[in-house]
Amino acid sequence: MVPHLPSSVTGRQNIYGVSMTVSPEKQLDTILQLVPTAKRIGIIYDPQNAESFVREASQSALAKGIILIPKKASKPGDVPSLIESMQDKIDVFWMLPDTTVINAETVNSLLLFSFQNKIPIFAFATKYVEMGALAALNIDPVDLGVQAGEIMKRLLDQKKGGIAAPVAPRKTVLTINRKIARKLGIDISKTILEKAYVVQ
Repeated sequence: MVPHLPSSVTGRQNIYGVSMTVSPEKQLDTILQLVPTAKRIGIIYDPQNAESFVREASQSALAKGIILIPKKASKPGDVPSLIESMQDKIDVFWMLPDTTVINAETVNSLLLFSFQNKIPIFAFATKYVEMGALAALNIDPVDLGVQAGEIMKRLLDQKKGGIAAPVAPRKTVLTINRKIARKLGIDISKTILEKAYVVQ
């Protein structure tokens, strides 16, 4: 259960496992399903924690015709001014699991910005949806364990062929705050709602 693999480890070929973060491309696809009109997406991140993720997200956004607006934070105190600098410049704020950026105080700043400017927040955990984010794409912890077990079995059987190091989680759970969607004037399709865990 490692939130961020150090760069000295990520390039090695004998490290196996399942990432605890849903791939940037899958998250972007979900954002666009929820807010099809979104063209500019803001991110605040600490390069020491999320540089590779944001780089991959930027490439994926470019391929989808989306403008990603990343802002770098070196400490939690940077967050309030950085989010305010995005006023009138973004359509969605993408919250990352970055320990520098996300804490009780900074989340309040992000939610206040969202309410005042009617900018939806796309998060990574259900608790933020319950607090006021529009939606979150979560990992499925049970399936994560199953997936890790399958990788271990293949390694013990010495069947390493085709195993990436590490792999993305294959199953996700979408959580949507329907009340926030209504307040922001976002009409989420019935098809998406039927597949999601909905917070009323």
